[in-house]
Amino acid sequence: MKTRALLLATALALTGGTAAQAARPSRTAAAPKKPIKSARRMARFLAKKSRFRNLSPTLTRGEFDAKFAVALEAPQNLVRSYAGVFWKLARKAPPKRRLAKVGKVFGDAHRENFGFVKVGRRTIYGMTDYDDSGVGFVDDDAAHYFAELRLAEGKKSGLVDKAIAQYAATVADPSRAVEIDSDLAPDWDKTRKNDLERTVRGNRFRYGRNESLRPARANERAESERAMAAEPKLGGLKILDVAELIRTQGGSGGLARYWLLVEPAKGGDAYTIELKEISTPGVAESGVPQESDPAARLAGLKRAFWGTPAGSDWFPIDVGGTPFLVRKRHSVEKVDVGRLKRADYEKVILAQASYMARVHRPAWSGVSASDIEKDVGKRTRDFAKAYRKAHEKLTD
Repeated sequence: MKTRALLLATALALTGGTAAQAARPSRTAAAPKKPIKSARRMARFLAKKSRFRNLSPTLTRGEFDAKFAVALEAPQNLVRSYAGVFWKLARKAPPKRRLAKVGKVFGDAHRENFGFVKVGRRTIYGMTDYDDSGVGFVDDDAAHYFAELRLAEGKKSGLVDKAIAQYAATVADPSRAVEIDSDLAPDWDKTRKNDLERTVRGNRFRYGRNESLRPARANERAESERAMAAEPKLGGLKILDVAELIRTQGGSGGLARYWLLVEPAKGGDAYTIELKEISTPGVAESGVPQESDPAARLAGLKRAFWGTPAGSDWFPIDVGGTPFLVRKRHSVEKVDVGRLKRADYEKVILAQASYMARVHRPAWSGVSASDIEKDVGKRTRDFAKAYRKAHEKLTD
């Protein structure tokens, strides 16, 4: 399993430094830099490949180059693939007058990071990726979502302004929320069956049909087995196969991920558990202190995003000294927005905006809907313009 200590030691060795030197504060404190005040200067900040490389410590140079090439295919890809860069920019380019407060944030909110989740016997619609979530200024979190949407929709689309208005209205009055269409909710038995048919044959994963999977090494399997044996919530499960998921694209590219095909030792249907490395969330680049204990962090986020700490799924375990998130693969189903009619697609976007508003609402206390709409609208335009200009420079 990968460890951050090894990565840090390697980085220090390459630069000729030591861990003690890395921890030692500078003798001369640098003068605080002036905040970035324009979209043009924001774009200048973003238009440096090193910004993205420095916040991708788990990727080799080749892996980073491959991921960055995909991110450069469209400006919205830069937003969603490098959450840490966004939050670092947000810290350096604060609004002239901050209306929002700090609250629970999604960190990497965009159209494809929301979906249906099976929580116990309930099916809810909410956030499905906690890699970059934590606490931060909620106006920046909203701007991340709407900037990605504006870049994807184009300048002529009126959907973004409509969605921002829906967000502001729901913050002010939750009864005005647009709900996700219940007809889009999955049949969980069918979800599990289809996924297993696609990825499993007998008691093994179908490696030949899934190029991103490879059999786990002996030591990786042994560490997974030890971690499961030490976790009461996973007691009574028999491991049939362990695979490593190789993924260098997307916001979580480079993080260690393993699939475990398991079945109840006393009999029952097999299913797949995913172990996903927990890294420092991208929102940490905002400068707002984050919860360091993975269990406390996840419980607080699930309570805010799902309305329940949901202790039986989406929880951390220690695997060889590295924290990993445990989640059932068949308990998440995203809506394929690319296959929806335009009217249905727009309703999903309004439902996502409403959902975000309910999570962010406590941090907007005392701010009117009209002020929220203006504030988030301007923040969104600035970020979208900056990413568009930076993308032009990076691809020139």
